[in-house]
Amino acid sequence: NCISLECVIIRESVLNIGNYAFYNCIKLKEIYFRRNAIETLIMPQSNETENNALTKITVFDMNKGVEWKIPDFSQNNKLEYINLNKNYISQSSFETFIEQISPKYDENNNLLSGTPNLNTLYLNNNKITSLEPLKNLVNINTGLNIYVPDNQLVTLSGIENLTQLTTLDIQNNPGITNIQPIIDLKNNPNSKLTTVSIKNCTGILNNTENVTVLKNLGLTVVE
Repeated sequence: NCISLECVIIRESVLNIGNYAFYNCIKLKEIYFRRNAIETLIMPQSNETENNALTKITVFDMNKGVEWKIPDFSQNNKLEYINLNKNYISQSSFETFIEQISPKYDENNNLLSGTPNLNTLYLNNNKITSLEPLKNLVNINTGLNIYVPDNQLVTLSGIENLTQLTTLDIQNNPGITNIQPIIDLKNNPNSKLTTVSIKNCTGILNNTENVTVLKNLGLTVVE
């Protein structure tokens, strides 16, 4: 119960407990939890947005190492940095999470929910098979960097219209063979994509023409 608390940093298995709760942390902006056994973060919801701890978070770094339940960020519009490395996130959990943080507007262009200022999304070492849910992040206002190495990706469909995407890291996903979504995105005149990392993506690299095509698009290709 820390009303003035703005940042929490807990690392290296300090908390081997079932859950951890934030009560009345109305100024909390940054959470860094690394390698612990927390199963649930309790952040009490409130009818008063200003008293809801989740709505103020700009940095959420949960490099876990075990499967757990992702908090509901649907009422947060301030998230800028998300790290969910090694959380064993399934495709269905990924879809639910992206739906929560996707910016949504009314007919007058007023933000209803979502995180339009998101600039960094780390999803390394999970169980994601498709980037299709990312199609809902089209209303991001800033340059977006997405990192999904060491997953189970078989398709890049979903990124074609992410014009704010600047960096896409898909290393160590050998199941990807089709780079057409990257081509389609880069050919969009509004695209900000500059860098693609495809190291150990054998499904792509086995066809040497793929690298040539990406470089001819003006991309920096990390092999």
